Amino acid sequence: MSDQNTVVAPLEERLQMLEQPENQGVGFSGLSWALLALTGIVAPALILIWGAS
Repeated sequence: MSDQNTVVAPLEERLQMLEQPENQGVGFSGLSWALLALTGIVAPALILIWGAS
């Protein structure tokens, strides 16, 4: 069990740091949303359509 405790302690510290508002960073920009939509929705749809033909 001590091996699990050595993993959990640093993980808890990192989670506490990330939960603080000053460490969360900014949201996605318009370009980020466009790239997410392109790579996650449009490209897979085109590949499926291309594969079905």
